[in-house]
Amino acid sequence: MSSEHISVASHRGRNPASSASSSFGFRVMGELWRSRARYLAAASLFVALGACGGGGSSSSGPSTPPAGGYSTAQAYLEDEGFVGSVLVRRDGVDVIRSGFGFANKNQQLLNGIDTRYRIGSVSKTFTAFAVSHLHSMGLIASYDDPIDNYLPTYPRGNEITVRHLLRHRSGIPDYLGQVSQDASYTPAELVDLFDDRALEFDPGTDFDYSNANYVLLGVLVEAVSGMSYMEYLEVNVFGPLGMINTEYGASTITGTDYARGYTRLGQGDTAGHLDMSIPYAAGALVSTIGDLEAWGRSFIEQPLLDARDYDEIFVDGEYGLGWIESEVAGKSVYWHNGGINGFSAIIALFPDQNGLVVALSNVQNQDDMLQRIVSTMAENEF
Repeated sequence: MSSEHISVASHRGRNPASSASSSFGFRVMGELWRSRARYLAAASLFVALGACGGGGSSSSGPSTPPAGGYSTAQAYLEDEGFVGSVLVRRDGVDVIRSGFGFANKNQQLLNGIDTRYRIGSVSKTFTAFAVSHLHSMGLIASYDDPIDNYLPTYPRGNEITVRHLLRHRSGIPDYLGQVSQDASYTPAELVDLFDDRALEFDPGTDFDYSNANYVLLGVLVEAVSGMSYMEYLEVNVFGPLGMINTEYGASTITGTDYARGYTRLGQGDTAGHLDMSIPYAAGALVSTIGDLEAWGRSFIEQPLLDARDYDEIFVDGEYGLGWIESEVAGKSVYWHNGGINGFSAIIALFPDQNGLVVALSNVQNQDDMLQRIVSTMAENEF
């Protein structure tokens, strides 16, 4: 499959703290997502032919608020035409927890609060956490260790650090243009697609969102732990947090618990096939709003790591260790989004308000809408 079938945004060389850039800032409900608003475009891992050049963003741009102003979350989401499942929660109380549209239109199955969705690059928050967990156990001595301490044969591994991979500062180019969406790959075969390619820049000198970083982190987790990527997450994250509905996505979606992916809000056309070996640790997970609630809450309650380890995850105004820190509606927010064939996702944590927004959609290219949802909830509910 040729590279034009996969839309990948380039985000090289931009200052993460700069909110003035028209390419990275956008206004929703009169608020500016400060920091790199278009990190989210890069976080859209795979989209089918005909997707927008921003890697998953809608070409129509942010919409205006509903006529008459905001009333309730339910009314707002209905007005937006949102398809998927949403959870908005503050101080332990649900603002809304509901499904919209069809999980399977042909079968007339509705999206509900337990519907499972592919979450794309939201998976990176889990991969990064696995690395943080290994660090907390002393199996990774330092985030600033060169990766050849753990992957001794990787080219220029003496220059690339674990932190460089986590923060997309390695210079390793993306691999998406090298794959066929119908082919199956082992993690080692994915690494073979990029390990002999020249770096985009010297490690640590620039930023470029590359899914290759998180593929390599998945391989690193397996090498250091002696467990498979999913086994490590199941034992150390999913099990302790009770996330029984989160798993590695199957290449063929079956079963009434799983949403089918669509290309448009009208849900007339299903999304193209993607072999789920391809996204691997960069974007292969499936989850629910309830499981992601437990995941988000863990960063508030901090049950799995020491507070010091959690503090290292977030970097002011930048892409940290699997999470982006920015500001919306005057409130600090930690977030990541995801986009993959037929699906869009976002998770946003508001630590000062004990707030959480999770929006999972089984329609691709919905990044702008998901940002609007987060911005609107931040302004009106938090």
